[in-house]
Amino acid sequence: MPTRYGALTFSARELNANTFRCEIGPGVAASIELRLPLSGRVLAVSVNGCDHTDFDVYSIVIKITPAEIICHTTGLS
Repeated sequence: MPTRYGALTFSARELNANTFRCEIGPGVAASIELRLPLSGRVLAVSVNGCDHTDFDVYSIVIKITPAEIICHTTGLS
């Protein structure tokens, strides 16, 4: 998808009831605020295999791409 900051490519899927995975491809020259399509709250996040602390209970800020984001939540209900 073209954006003002470069082409955005992404994929997302539920791994289990408490884990969501999203991949953002290279090419975006700006921070991205990711809001998960779920009602549960974000508890922990890793980006590219490392602990990530730039999040709150509803959103995650990604400053570099490409990024593989793993979110642990209170549930995907």
